[in-house]
Amino acid sequence: MDAGAIAVQDWCFVKPGETARELWERALAPLGLRLLAEAIDYARIHHALPAKPQDEQFATKAPSLTPH
Repeated sequence: MDAGAIAVQDWCFVKPGETARELWERALAPLGLRLLAEAIDYARIHHALPAKPQDEQFATKAPSLTPH
């Protein structure tokens, strides 16, 4: 499902009872904008994206995607 190096990454807390929309508005959208800006700034300076290998111990399997 997801492979390759990680350019930028961060985390946030999920509040008890918080909906996906509330989480997106409160934390994920601003976080995504900040991380995208970091990646762009890095790319401008280094002419490449940062690339940290993913830690395979945290990999999970996703169900197979099949057309319906």
